[in-house]
Amino acid sequence: MANGVGKKKADEAIKTGVDVVATTGLSEVAKRQNEDFQTKEEEAKAEARRTYDELNPADSRLVKAALISRDGAPTIRFMFNPTDLQFSRSVTIVDIKGARTFQGLPKVNFGFVEPYKLKLSGLVFDTYETGEDVYEEKIAAIRASVDFKHFVDVHSGVLGDTGNALADAAGNIANEEVGGGKNITGAGDRGQPLDLKRPPVYYLIWGNHDYITCMVESLSFKLTMFLPDGTPVRALVDLSLKEVDLSVANPGFAQ
Repeated sequence: MANGVGKKKADEAIKTGVDVVATTGLSEVAKRQNEDFQTKEEEAKAEARRTYDELNPADSRLVKAALISRDGAPTIRFMFNPTDLQFSRSVTIVDIKGARTFQGLPKVNFGFVEPYKLKLSGLVFDTYETGEDVYEEKIAAIRASVDFKHFVDVHSGVLGDTGNALADAAGNIANEEVGGGKNITGAGDRGQPLDLKRPPVYYLIWGNHDYITCMVESLSFKLTMFLPDGTPVRALVDLSLKEVDLSVANPGFAQ
């Protein structure tokens, strides 16, 4: 009996040791991959800035805001600048059930910080003077942001083959579960393939400000003016943007 208990403890110790080694390996690989990602992300932002500057030469009297894609999706250039940028962000604070302070308030734990959200309302696109089809010429690039045909592989873009390199460097450890069925690359739940697609990621740039790295979370638009032949020539657009971070997932924060 004693030998059985000893063997069980030994097995548990070995398993714990393997888990520690695996977690340490994941952390080191993730750290190196994240450093590589950050370098490439800075290059992508610099390229987006160059693209933006080409759209807005230094001698331009009016600088237009734009959403520049890092994934090759069409650039969304605003025809008329937004009248305001409405940012919002929240912090998750979790009440501890049954625990109260001396003032009768619930004890709380900090959960996590939610990403920024940015609303752009009432964006005007007007092609009445030129007679162009505003739906095809101006709104098409915006529709592409939520069109599955323009979604990209989760490991494409400036990160290149990081997902595969990560798995190789870690001796395939990267594809092991890191709590909750998630892996170090941040891809999906248990059983989800790593080649999932995602919407394009954009940099919102206006003048000297790079406001947010984001995806288009929601799009709403209405066509409000038409030529006698039915060609739409005016549209009002509402966009909701959500901040994203595409860097390598941190195993220490796996959920």
